[in-house]
Amino acid sequence: DGKLRGRAVHLEGAGDYAAGTLRLDGLDAKSGRSELHASGTLADAADLAFSVDSPDLGDLWPGFAGKIAAHGSVKGPRSRPRVAVEAKGGAIRLPRAEIGDLLVDANVDLSGSAASNLALALEDASLAGTSITALKVDGSGNARAHSLTLVADTSVGKADVAVRGSVEAPWQPNAAWSFEVDKATLAYPSLAPWMLDGTATGRWSAGAAELERSCWHSGEARLCIDATDRQGGRHAGLTLTGLPLVYFRPLLSEPVAVEGDLTATAEIDLPKAGPPRIDVTLRTTPGRIGTAPAESSAVALTSSEPAVKESADPAAPSDAAAPAGVDASIFGASARPQGLAFGAADGRIVSDGEKATLDLALPFERQGHVDVHAVVERSPGRPLTASTLQGDAALEVRDLSFLPNVVPEVANTAGRIVGDVMLSGTLSSPRLSGSIALEDARADLIGPGVTVQDVRIVVKGDGSGALAVDAEAESGGGRLTAAGVLRLEGAAPVGEVHVSGERFQLYGTSDATVFVSPDLTLTATPSRLVVGGTVAVPSASITPQVIESGAVTPSPDQVIIGANGEAERRAMTRALYAAITLTLGDDVRFTGYGLTSRLGGRLNIRETPGEPTTASGEVRIEQGTYQAYGQRLEIRRGRLTFAGGPITRPGLDIEAVRQATETILVGARVRGTLAQPELSIFSEPPLPEQEQLAYLVLGRSLEDTSASESSALQSAAIALGLKGGNAVSERLNKNLGFQEFGIETKPGEGTTSASFVIGRYLSPSLYVSYGFGLFQPVNTLTLRYAISSRWRLVTESSSQAKGGDLFYHIERGE
Repeated sequence: DGKLRGRAVHLEGAGDYAAGTLRLDGLDAKSGRSELHASGTLADAADLAFSVDSPDLGDLWPGFAGKIAAHGSVKGPRSRPRVAVEAKGGAIRLPRAEIGDLLVDANVDLSGSAASNLALALEDASLAGTSITALKVDGSGNARAHSLTLVADTSVGKADVAVRGSVEAPWQPNAAWSFEVDKATLAYPSLAPWMLDGTATGRWSAGAAELERSCWHSGEARLCIDATDRQGGRHAGLTLTGLPLVYFRPLLSEPVAVEGDLTATAEIDLPKAGPPRIDVTLRTTPGRIGTAPAESSAVALTSSEPAVKESADPAAPSDAAAPAGVDASIFGASARPQGLAFGAADGRIVSDGEKATLDLALPFERQGHVDVHAVVERSPGRPLTASTLQGDAALEVRDLSFLPNVVPEVANTAGRIVGDVMLSGTLSSPRLSGSIALEDARADLIGPGVTVQDVRIVVKGDGSGALAVDAEAESGGGRLTAAGVLRLEGAAPVGEVHVSGERFQLYGTSDATVFVSPDLTLTATPSRLVVGGTVAVPSASITPQVIESGAVTPSPDQVIIGANGEAERRAMTRALYAAITLTLGDDVRFTGYGLTSRLGGRLNIRETPGEPTTASGEVRIEQGTYQAYGQRLEIRRGRLTFAGGPITRPGLDIEAVRQATETILVGARVRGTLAQPELSIFSEPPLPEQEQLAYLVLGRSLEDTSASESSALQSAAIALGLKGGNAVSERLNKNLGFQEFGIETKPGEGTTSASFVIGRYLSPSLYVSYGFGLFQPVNTLTLRYAISSRWRLVTESSSQAKGGDLFYHIERGE
């Protein structure tokens, strides 16, 4: 008796051991609430019984958690006894495993002579990093004839398998297991499943293994495999026919249409003595890659047979026909196919362990071709990455007009790509001789709203490992150039590129027109990207659109969930460091929310991985006016100051004034931060606050105001107090639980429209709010209903009017 790790422990037992025989009259162990009981004998023959009851596995071992209850027995010859176990557990947590629910019912004769049975079920488990939604295993029989079924739903795929087998000479040196797989369905996440055709048979023993030729199908695609493992080595053969390339579309980040079929053969030999030998051949039928067609015209090829449709017009030009092997209906009535159409492609990899050869030929319909020939020779005793590389590659894409059907967010593309290079060096440091060039290119960039034209990018290699990069482009009458030298270290380019430009249009939408003159240097190392230099903004016109009433900014802890139910991650492969000086020129203007201004200033911006983007410096309002309380105020001082903290949290120092009379100047002053501005009014010379407000709104003393003008003053006073008023209402609402509770005004309307509004979601899709006017006797009932993620219905009803709106919403960009 005692305590162990803060838990009461108790151990009590009796028995004896003599002449190789252990007898337990009884063994009882307790730790906390967990109990273990055992009794019986263990000699040449065993006859033991045991039970475990643990409501908290932490009683038994540090770091364990959960509960389990089990009982069982071990009987028969000690070398191959019969083991019976029944167990049930839940919420189990082990160092490398978690199990939500566990059920085990096993009665197994290890000698293989008597009938055995096994039932295992797991739910909501995680084993070695693999999530298991459900796993069920059932088996029965003896060594001569047994069966096993497995059904699994996991993060790496789903499986449904049924196997029958027989063991010859069990537990003997010449033991052999013959098996037949009667049923098998395997599916990788998001991909269509593969199912076994007929029965797969095989045999396994200590010295050899064999899987006879077995075939699988997915739709019209067929995959056949055979394999052997003998004293001379291992061999595997594979044949794939009729697999539509559209099968892989769920793995692509963008919704694209992929047409065409893939066939493949592979022979792999792994001899016990000597290098491995591999021969893999890949072929495709003609097809295309483009944007996904509309649902009504979507076509998925599921057969390896060509499906050519002749033109209904015998006089139609030949280039109006679809590529061979592609259903012409996917192209509609257009004379040019959508996307990039390609002809039959061939690829082959042959390796004898010391030398590997790659040959690839991919012709494009009308656009050109890609041809690659490469030989990799491995040096004895050196790592694979040190293998020498020799070869050549030729690339020609004569027409880039297909790009809008492959790459989202671009339109009206043109240009060509040509390349002819020789390959040398090693796999870790390849060297190129020759050039690859993008010429006479242009594109409309939909997101930024600009047209980039006269684009030229040339990459040249001289065989030394260095790649000279030279690029230029025009946008909005300005030009951008880039030049530098890179080297390939594996798949990662390293080196330095300098980017400069003059009045290059970066943005051209209804919200903003921005021209930049950059002078930047990009340095790439194997572990990081470093950007430094200056970006001048000589001209910009920023005109943000009016934000809809009730708009809510994204929560800082929001996580975007993709179609596969997993959080999207866009982590860069290399850490980004940036130190950029941003300067505003003489023609940078902001117009919106009542402010008309010309801006100036300078910011030093810093980006460090894992930390918020920071800035130091200031943005000034060089000249401007602000419309407030029905009056036009001159901006006397306007500064957004950045003191090295997050760039989203500048300090405010703004004064807007009005010369009410020849001797009285009044104004509004804003201090604090962008997130929490503090508004106040002032006058020169100093006046009482009521008089300051009267001169600011009306231009004359409070004594000279009419009744209607007094109402306007009250509205202005409410507007000045809205922030404080809502602070009070927020504290009050903590006990009421409304999603909306406070004073608000409608965008574009004066403060006479101020209302006190309460609102709440009645369901995830339905929102109801009710507001009553502070200065006008108008009460308004508003209903907002989310029909879908893109459609929203909004209705309002008051004593003055009734109406409704149907909103359609699209978000662009990341």
